[in-house]
Amino acid sequence: MMVDLEVSGGTLLDEADNQVPSQRSSFQHVPRIGYVGKRLVDLFVLACIGVPAVAIGVIAGLAVRLTSRGPVLASRDRIGQRGRPFRLLTFRTRRHESSDVDPQLTWVGRVLRATSVDELPQLLNVLAGSMSFVGPRPDSPVAVAKYSSRQMMRLAVRPGITGFAQVTGRGDNTLARRFACDVEYVDRQCLQLDLRIIGRTLSGRRRNLGDVV
Repeated sequence: MMVDLEVSGGTLLDEADNQVPSQRSSFQHVPRIGYVGKRLVDLFVLACIGVPAVAIGVIAGLAVRLTSRGPVLASRDRIGQRGRPFRLLTFRTRRHESSDVDPQLTWVGRVLRATSVDELPQLLNVLAGSMSFVGPRPDSPVAVAKYSSRQMMRLAVRPGITGFAQVTGRGDNTLARRFACDVEYVDRQCLQLDLRIIGRTLSGRRRNLGDVV
């Protein structure tokens, strides 16, 4: 699969299957990293939460449909593992989803965002294999084009619904700290760490980096 993000005369990644970056690209080669069984863990968790997730999703979808005009789901371009593009799914929370800066949140949208239920459709991204439950939050093509070579390591793993940065402080992380957390996750990822991150996410608890690791 080809990802054509023009950056300084080169591309983000040329042939992803061949793992050969453009000679003119300023980005380093991004490997594929992941512990054995990570995909199986994702599918197991999906099976465990499938019924309640569908029930909540149906209620949320009806609330979106009945209270404002427009589609139930919104999608945005994001960059996944090794530069592969995909469409990130969420419940529509604005009156007009055509603009990322549109401030007109619906009252249902405010509730969905406050409870993070707006991100529930991303379970479909996990099912499709473009995302995992745990990993760096996916960025837009424009943001990825500005990554440093170190930050490009975020793309070595599948992006996640939750991640290392999210459980060490929600909303109070600087961009630099978030990137540092994500790269540290790539370096340290394992089943035990993923389970701890999922547990912190479900409990709503936030800890320092050392407490999570």
